[in-house]
Amino acid sequence: MKDYRLTVRDLQLIKKVGKYYLQYIRVIDMDTLLKKMKRNSEYENAIALRNALNGIYYYVLYILTIDVVKSAKEAYKDKLVRKEFSNEFASEIHGALDIPRSLMTYPSKIYSYYTYQRGADSSTFAVLGALLREIYRNIFKLKNELEKYYEESHVINYFQLNDFNDYVNLLYEYKDRFRKGKIRAPIEKDPSWLKRAFKIYITLEKMIGNEISLGNENSILPKDKDIIKMLLWKLYELYVFYLLIKYFEKKGYKVKVSKKDKFDVVMEKDGKKKFITLNSSLDFSSLFSIDNSQKIEDFMGRPDIALINEKKIIFECKYSTSASYISQGRFKVMAYMYEYDPNIAILIYPGIERINKLNSDNILSEKIDESIRNKEKDKKYVKPIFKSRNNKPRQMYIVTIDPLTEENKQVMESIMNEIFV
Repeated sequence: MKDYRLTVRDLQLIKKVGKYYLQYIRVIDMDTLLKKMKRNSEYENAIALRNALNGIYYYVLYILTIDVVKSAKEAYKDKLVRKEFSNEFASEIHGALDIPRSLMTYPSKIYSYYTYQRGADSSTFAVLGALLREIYRNIFKLKNELEKYYEESHVINYFQLNDFNDYVNLLYEYKDRFRKGKIRAPIEKDPSWLKRAFKIYITLEKMIGNEISLGNENSILPKDKDIIKMLLWKLYELYVFYLLIKYFEKKGYKVKVSKKDKFDVVMEKDGKKKFITLNSSLDFSSLFSIDNSQKIEDFMGRPDIALINEKKIIFECKYSTSASYISQGRFKVMAYMYEYDPNIAILIYPGIERINKLNSDNILSEKIDESIRNKEKDKKYVKPIFKSRNNKPRQMYIVTIDPLTEENKQVMESIMNEIFV
């Protein structure tokens, strides 16, 4: 399978917000990260993304640091109670039965079971000690090299990694609580905290060797690199989210991950809160039943972004220059307007590519796009008005936000200023 070649627009999109991608899709631990790197194909011109990749490396370093501290804490707890998990064989059971191994040994009247082996100074802890020292050395080195690619002046507070240094300091403390042994190959009966440390060590070695890159999904060919799957349509959604959060932070809102169910982000200013959901169904859907069944969750619309406070605002993001695809997006937004009856619905796309022939279904999308092109730089939108189910006027925005242009922040500000007058 040939590697996917990025367009100039794709490259700009990744350069602008690519470093936040893993954070946005909630990759918060190493196991989730490793799942994102399976069976993917590298972008053909990934070399042009070195700075963005370094920003992603910095975030990966952050989650690896959190996970290795977790391993160190678990191991130290086991060390304090002088226990190490192990597998034993005997004619009597003295722990949790290990069924797969017991099936093989039972003809000899021997059982396999899991138990704890005494020994606070076992070799397992020494192996961890060696790993922690090497992991700390690599993290400290990489963090200093990569920080400038992530902590730039325009980073939004929502994506700041304010506790990174705290975890690095914890790792520094914990590494000296274990004597230094030698790093060996991992084995099946290693405790979970040691297995996790091995994975972190291996991932760091790959980062140092630049063996982790960016790509798209569905590769069937073996690769000499681990490829982080980066979906461009999801990245465009992130870009819109970034512009939205940038606006509210500029207005003095404190923006953070929400602790409440059904919400992803909470924004607060002067005691008043606004909430954002991402790719989720909303509680105020008008969908009542499907085939007389009220189990309707799977059939409810899931807007890309929804902003909820005294007003309900729905965003649909379409990363396409195809008139037919934008027409589909327009009808999808109108369907959301019927299902959720929001105050405002916003369709966002980068602009339509001109072609010689258009079918009748797409002529309106072409005309709308032409109208937007002729607008002022910070007014790249049109505003259809519909009547809702209860005959109240409902506003729709059709907006072009193109990663290739520099006025996108002003466009978002103009729209939000109109909405929150």
